[in-house]
Amino acid sequence: MKLLYFTDSYPYGYGEQWKTNELKELVKVFDTIEVIPFHYGKNKQPVDPIAEVIYHAPLFDESFLKPAFKKLKCIIGSPYRVTFFKEMVTHVGLDSIKFRQWISNSYRIFRLLNHPLIQSRLLESTTPTIAYCFWGRNTAEVMPFVKNQHIKFVVRLHGYDLYHHRLSTGYLPYQKALLTACDLVLCISKHGYDYLSQKYRNIKGKLLLSRLGTLGIPQAKRSQDGILRIISCSSLIPLKRTQIIAHALEYISDRKVIWTHIGDGTEMKSIKEVVARLPSNIEVNLPGWVNSKDVTTYYSDKCVDLFINVSETEGVPVSIMEAMAAGIPSMATNVGGVSEIVDNSNGVLLNPDITAEELANQIRDFGRLNDDEIASMRTSALATFSGEYEARSNAQKLSQTLIQLMK
Repeated sequence: MKLLYFTDSYPYGYGEQWKTNELKELVKVFDTIEVIPFHYGKNKQPVDPIAEVIYHAPLFDESFLKPAFKKLKCIIGSPYRVTFFKEMVTHVGLDSIKFRQWISNSYRIFRLLNHPLIQSRLLESTTPTIAYCFWGRNTAEVMPFVKNQHIKFVVRLHGYDLYHHRLSTGYLPYQKALLTACDLVLCISKHGYDYLSQKYRNIKGKLLLSRLGTLGIPQAKRSQDGILRIISCSSLIPLKRTQIIAHALEYISDRKVIWTHIGDGTEMKSIKEVVARLPSNIEVNLPGWVNSKDVTTYYSDKCVDLFINVSETEGVPVSIMEAMAAGIPSMATNVGGVSEIVDNSNGVLLNPDITAEELANQIRDFGRLNDDEIASMRTSALATFSGEYEARSNAQKLSQTLIQLMK
């Protein structure tokens, strides 16, 4: 059996390195696996390869900078224009902002359908193949255009590729057509599963809850010196609201706190400006991007007391899975599928609209927990990881699901 594994940037980029865990299980059941990334993700240094896997260069190494009227000309001249315009008539109408979205996405699909690798692996292939798109955007959007009985399509949905409200227009181009065309839809959270079940009742038979996961690692140590060591890990972009953590530390003056944030992005400059004003009892480390393997090594080698995530929206964050694999309690906003991994036994669920001052109070309360309460939380964090988010176990379940799809 053959598996085409379509990614956003893996094995390149920064944010998808943990996919190796899943691939190590999938190679056990597929004769051939080809990894096909969409782009480089701002990092052309790939992760260590798996010997049995074929890795392709990204489909594109540039953004599609082209005037809208030229993109529209390509769409009109495409042999797939009927499907393009069906999407426009059904979901866009006279909304000018949605129309620009439609042009952008349709032109991207046009480019994909004319790519030699897409043509040979999807449009023209006579080999029984599963085309597994790890995200529901970019390459996955070609699904409604591929009419090939030898291909079974599988798509995994997370957050930005799932929830319409995450876009200002409320419009996710081609989502309905994509879900109609694919054979199996993997949801990483029960929250996402329920969302799709209600929005598209005709696809419920295709939906499957299929959790992600991470590998087990040695347990992080607790601080024993009275210092509260906090860690967070995410892109520094507005959606992640990391500034709330930085501002919360302005309110804490009664104990020594060390905050380490792993990740980089557009908000780094403004974060550093807040950090520069923090009181002397607060120490901050901002190492920038760190690969996934080094993140888990950090947890194993250092003292870490609390993981914090204050995102505006999420699926089920792999960053929290990694923290819990190390036995670290998590404090996170109750958004998306976060409540499926964080509860009051292994951490603290925060108000989605939490303020910096409220977060400071929650951090203080956590710092006042006694040894038995902390030990119980750390034990529960590890149990949550072992029960639901162990990568090998979840990948083995996925492998069996994909085998059944080919029968």
